[in-house]
Amino acid sequence: MARRILVVDDIATNRLTLRVSLAAMGYEVLQAVSAREAVDLMALAQPDLVIVSDRLDDMNGADLCAQLKDGRDGDAAPVIVMTSGSGGVGRIAALRAGADELLSKPVDDLTLAARVRSLLRARETHLELIRRQSTATSLGLSEAPSEFRRRGLVALVSSNPSQTTLWQADLARHGRDRIVQLTPEAAIAQASDEDGADVYVLGNNIQRPGGVLALVSDLRSVGASRYAAILTAHSPEDKINAAAALDLGANDILPLPHDPEELSLRVRSQMRRKQTADRLRQAIDDEVREAVRDPLTGLYNRRYGEVYLRRAFAQARSKQEPLTVLMVDIDHFKGINDTHGHASGDQVLRHVAEVLKDNLRGESVVARWGGEEFMAVLPGADASETRIAARRLCEAIAEEPFLSQRVALGISVTASIGAAIAGGAGSAANSPHSLVERADQALYRAKAAGRNTYALDVLSA
Repeated sequence: MARRILVVDDIATNRLTLRVSLAAMGYEVLQAVSAREAVDLMALAQPDLVIVSDRLDDMNGADLCAQLKDGRDGDAAPVIVMTSGSGGVGRIAALRAGADELLSKPVDDLTLAARVRSLLRARETHLELIRRQSTATSLGLSEAPSEFRRRGLVALVSSNPSQTTLWQADLARHGRDRIVQLTPEAAIAQASDEDGADVYVLGNNIQRPGGVLALVSDLRSVGASRYAAILTAHSPEDKINAAAALDLGANDILPLPHDPEELSLRVRSQMRRKQTADRLRQAIDDEVREAVRDPLTGLYNRRYGEVYLRRAFAQARSKQEPLTVLMVDIDHFKGINDTHGHASGDQVLRHVAEVLKDNLRGESVVARWGGEEFMAVLPGADASETRIAARRLCEAIAEEPFLSQRVALGISVTASIGAAIAGGAGSAANSPHSLVERADQALYRAKAAGRNTYALDVLSA
């Protein structure tokens, strides 16, 4: 289902312009003419993102943003405040109120599209972490993560030392985090040595091949900086590179020339979100690993898979979005054990588990269901995406013979896959249990069709 965006503006022309632009990007657009109507629509429609004018007849945009964010514990829909002037007071007030982005009217479609994609992507990642943490908590395996905020590390990166020196002076007046100045080469080298920062602020003067865009990509590919928050600095004329930076994984854009307090507020906001995500990941890793992991494959076990599926199913139904379950069974697995021994069979199970993890998108969850059978849950996957994923998994598993015990004895490994899709809130027959049963029935059909293939439950297409 298309992501839902609420536009709040008391000027009809502004609402129409945004509705046309966002609809052309594939989003469902809701409209409100006042803060009161916006609050009612938030409760009723639960939009994924809100775009609000800084001036409304009954409330200013900053106050409405604060009201929408109040008490939501980090899971509130992101808010973009559209500012109508160049003055800093309104911008700073909106950032203090919790605005996730500020865009000046009129906004061009390139900037709008990149900013919306980035915010929605970040929110989906955050909600997935919360979903996994709540699954662990419901199993009695983890407590809610502490809200204690440790002192973070901010890395200011530029090939122009005067730029980072000015930033450091401004940040030192407004925050308590540690601050370091790094060249682009030093930033990559330290992250490669597992010494990454929490937040990187990248200047517009990056003297290395590919410039700032390549640096964003490099930081996202290194383990110690993969989950760091990244801000890139751009002048108003540098819209194309700013949009490209967001699409490559930057979390925020710092307008140049910068306002000292705006710099501090943006860094502080990104630090808070990054540390919240770190706490969630740590809670999941520490508390869940032993209790809900299959010791042979390292995947989640059936106990976790069942609880996760119930929660993902409830969320998919409430948002009227599709949810896919894949049941994956290794073909002729008993023959592998009988011919090559159980040690080789265990290696095949680990091999298939790695293939499943490597070939499904990050928000998918894979569990060992039992024996040689695995279950994968794909939130948001429709019939077309499910077919693509199932075909890709079959091909990846069968791509080359598995080498037993590291010797040149090739074991042919293939798998059959059954898929079923929850049809959304409209079908009362859907339940997590029936979804698994339907995927199992589709798996039997794939086996009957000759194995090394997939079947999609016809009732869910």
